[in-house]
Amino acid sequence: MFRLLHNLWLVVLLGILSSCVPEKPPAPALKGISDINRSVILSVGNASPEFKAGAPLSIAVVNKSEESVEFPSNYNLHLYLLTKKGWMEIPNRFHYSEQGPIIIPPLSKGGLDQLLIFPLLPARVTLEDIVLRITIAGYGQDSRRKIGAYLDITLHRGK
Repeated sequence: MFRLLHNLWLVVLLGILSSCVPEKPPAPALKGISDINRSVILSVGNASPEFKAGAPLSIAVVNKSEESVEFPSNYNLHLYLLTKKGWMEIPNRFHYSEQGPIIIPPLSKGGLDQLLIFPLLPARVTLEDIVLRITIAGYGQDSRRKIGAYLDITLHRGK
């Protein structure tokens, strides 16, 4: 009986502690999407790439699901900077081909694509470390459910 109460107390305590950890909410482009960072994830080879003005970022798009995922030709991509007032959307200077949708097969059939991004940072933030949020949104080809992913990376100023 004592062990059961002890374990129950630990579960309650962990629940309270985990609810106190502030979590950055997803960006506005992902509102209404419940499948975020589950079926599809974004990944960068170097956890904190060195930012140099005008330099592109190469991001891997990994489909971990059992179905193909379809994105528009621009991945429905949005870029955000974390500011003191919250997330501020910034432009992406890369223009994607309008040749139709991008279909990423399930992980069992490759499930990987590369995305090139050229963030256009406001002049006032290029001299300090910044947090950039990258979001994409598409849908499962079979289920037609909305699928999204985001990745926060810290960009360091160039030397």
